[in-house]
Amino acid sequence: MLRNSYLTIYNSVVWLGYFYVFFVSLLRVALDGKAAIKTNYAVMSWLLRSCQQTVFLEIIHAATGLTKTSTLTTTLQVVGRAVVLFSVVDAEPELQTSLTCYLLMVAWSAVEVLRYPYYVVQIYDLYFPKLMWLRYTI
Repeated sequence: MLRNSYLTIYNSVVWLGYFYVFFVSLLRVALDGKAAIKTNYAVMSWLLRSCQQTVFLEIIHAATGLTKTSTLTTTLQVVGRAVVLFSVVDAEPELQTSLTCYLLMVAWSAVEVLRYPYYVVQIYDLYFPKLMWLRYTI
């Protein structure tokens, strides 16, 4: 019971963060056009970094058996994304204002917007075929 509650809250909080990055990034471009692409990282990076730092908890979740996943696979995924964000994107101001960075943020957050609801559904052994399809297709 406590495990399910904690994981539901954890996954919901991380989902909210990534959803905000995804939605606001798209909204900014819809409202401000191409100019928003150049400033999107400066505006949204604080939340993207916070989400990525929070995701390090997933390594602990796997290592302690709180989730049924490989600690190695989780570590490689979390650290890989952290390297891209903190060592590559944060280190290159020119990259931060590029279309590549904007697309990376939108794609990355879009994947997470699907992944975290899938995790919540899995906690309660529920099955939603369309969500599973989206989670593993996008």
